[in-house]
Amino acid sequence: MKLSSSLPIVTFALSTAACSGATGTSIPEPPGAGSGSTPGTPTGAPAATSPAASPAFPGGPRPSGEGNVVIHVRASTRAVPHTDGLSGQTPREEYVGIRALLLGTSKDDPDPLVVFDHQGYVEARLADGDDTIVARVPASSLRAGRYTWARTVVTHARYRVDATVHASGFSMPGEYENLVVLSDGTDVGGKKRMSGDVVSTFRGAGRVYGPTAATMPIGAWSSGGIALEVANGRAAYVYPVNVVVDPSTKRQVDVLFDVNMHECFRWQDTPGPGYARHVWDVELGSWEPVMQFGANSFSLAYVTR
Repeated sequence: MKLSSSLPIVTFALSTAACSGATGTSIPEPPGAGSGSTPGTPTGAPAATSPAASPAFPGGPRPSGEGNVVIHVRASTRAVPHTDGLSGQTPREEYVGIRALLLGTSKDDPDPLVVFDHQGYVEARLADGDDTIVARVPASSLRAGRYTWARTVVTHARYRVDATVHASGFSMPGEYENLVVLSDGTDVGGKKRMSGDVVSTFRGAGRVYGPTAATMPIGAWSSGGIALEVANGRAAYVYPVNVVVDPSTKRQVDVLFDVNMHECFRWQDTPGPGYARHVWDVELGSWEPVMQFGANSFSLAYVTR
């Protein structure tokens, strides 16, 4: 995911914003993908796999023996080879808010099937082994047909990542805890926020700097068969599928969205005073360019019960 601004405050793919020290000493901004004060375009998209056809896409809490669909987001940090020559780390305590799933017969279907829309969101944690049920839908509420495109509407992302901040000849290892709002009207922590709102806190040397808030536009990207689109204040991942919906089914089908998160925060090491390999180094107005932030791979599978 791309966050862009004329100010060198904001981050990269699923986010990071600047923090100010409680004493008035600025903690350098964690930046956008790319280097310097001009964010680049990260490749933080999950690598799509060829969509497999579903056996039948049913739904719900199974009232009166109806079939149902149970939609899961499952995460793994299983080690996978990285051949890009970059450094990487696995973010901690990473969550993504999922609002809705729509299916279409084309990428821009004007009348998509709304599988679910929470209006709010369900947070899916993306730590190793996590399996989050994001929706249960009665089969009878769905519209029969074969669908070839999906849109997953997302509300926000939050996570923690290690960094070493360099300022005035000193180096401070610590971590950034970040929130990036992707869709308008998202309520996080009891406060409604808008797309592009970024809140970041830096912790290091036993001190807390921030939280600091900023607002930055979120740019769209496309990579590996999956894309992020932002329109009318709503962000959605768009990707090809091959799904057959049968509202008459009496069986349960679990829909499994699997993502691999092993060292998915990836950056290019650069030389600098106090810099170290395999450490993400940050300075005021300068940072090691983040080249990827997002799942290494994405796959979709179905289990019929």
